[in-house]
Amino acid sequence: MICLYHQEAPLLCTVKPPRIQHKPLDRSTWKQEASGNQTLHFHEDPEILFHFLCSVSCRIRSVAGAGLDVALKHKPIGSDRHVGSMNTLLIGQVIGIIPISALLLFLLAKLVSRHRPGPMQDGRGYAVLITGCDSGFGHTLARCLHLKGFVVFAGCLYPEGIGAQSLSRQTSSSLTILKLDVTKDEDVKQAKKMVQDNLPEKGLWAVVNNAGITDWSEIEWSTFQDFHNMVDINLFGCIRTSIAFLPLVRAAKGRMVYVSSIFSFFNCPNMGAYSVSKRGLEAFADCLRVEMASFGVKVSIIQPGNFGQATNIIRMKSGLDIWEKLDDERKQTFNRQYIELASEYFLSTCKAGFKDTALVINAMMHAVMSGQPKYRYLLVSVLDRFFFQLHPLLPTVFTDGVFSLSSMYGKRKEMLYAKDAPAQEEALIVSWSPVGQSQETGLNQLTHTPSVLELRRILLSFHNLVPNFHFSHQASLVRTKVQTENHRNETG
Repeated sequence: MICLYHQEAPLLCTVKPPRIQHKPLDRSTWKQEASGNQTLHFHEDPEILFHFLCSVSCRIRSVAGAGLDVALKHKPIGSDRHVGSMNTLLIGQVIGIIPISALLLFLLAKLVSRHRPGPMQDGRGYAVLITGCDSGFGHTLARCLHLKGFVVFAGCLYPEGIGAQSLSRQTSSSLTILKLDVTKDEDVKQAKKMVQDNLPEKGLWAVVNNAGITDWSEIEWSTFQDFHNMVDINLFGCIRTSIAFLPLVRAAKGRMVYVSSIFSFFNCPNMGAYSVSKRGLEAFADCLRVEMASFGVKVSIIQPGNFGQATNIIRMKSGLDIWEKLDDERKQTFNRQYIELASEYFLSTCKAGFKDTALVINAMMHAVMSGQPKYRYLLVSVLDRFFFQLHPLLPTVFTDGVFSLSSMYGKRKEMLYAKDAPAQEEALIVSWSPVGQSQETGLNQLTHTPSVLELRRILLSFHNLVPNFHFSHQASLVRTKVQTENHRNETG
């Protein structure tokens, strides 16, 4: 006989050893077939308890059915007592089946999980290739995987740069710096030869496609070349690297990891070129995942949120940089004040993101070393996660309407086509309050539209005469314009 029990409380039942075919509880059969005395822990061998619960479930249903037959024999059909008995028995049968079914599902999941491969304890004997290791995610991931015992090939755009040299100093000979510009076929070819010549015995386990750039700009502020540069690195660079190294990863039944972004599915103003490159990257990775499943290769996509401050990947540019690229027609549509405001808003938003890369690095490590890596890793705050998981289910009119809740989006609609000063002139608005006077009695606002040289003289005069005045946003634009003009005069 077999007594099933947990570590603390025994189950008051006896069962026979598990068999492939289940059948309802039959005491006579069990007494005839059961032999020997054995004690098993069901938490160690859940398969036995699984078979037992299947038999108990069948027994409950048979007992309930027999009870229903007896009730029908003693109660006239159609009577209130007859109907009440039927309802009671049906409810009892359902109540008995529900907990048994829940336990069966739980145990089935346990049985399945026992056959799943566990995580790698270390990477000894395996190699990984990581692109974009000069800084940011790639730089940190290279050091972490090196500590796990992997042979790391760190692709760097500038192998003699600060980032690459710091990797060399902080690691051992098992980390190799590769010159790898993912936009150049020759660099990828040379990197593959280097990897093949120095592979450890177990081969190339993973390729982490991390190299990428980002930039922000409205579509009409961009040129075709801006889109081409973005796609060439973020999309075509990953495709070029993947095609070259896939045979090596396939031989090891390893992993392909792609660093994408939430902007691959979230349509945000100012991120048009970046979204195009990342959406294309995910389409490529999704198709590759289906194709590589037959070879035992797993493909994962990393979707970081706002990590601009943690990685310094955001390209720093001012409104003046954007303004000077626009032609006269677009300057009529997007006035200078709006571009400055958009620039400040975007940079302040980036500074509000994650301060370190730990969340992304942990996801990358899991994608490389876990026995069951995820298809996608959405790496955002808890509140953002709720929104982004709901986002694909919402109609387009709602997802587009989200931006109307932003004060910046409202100002955008107000400021488009607004009259702006000529290119060499700016409106100066100075708010000031002299000492000893209230704003009601003093001069509250001064507006003037002089030339750049005249503006300089006015600003210096105010600084000497009134020490406690401050500039509004428009005045700061004038100050930038004056400094730029002076710089041009000095260098010219």
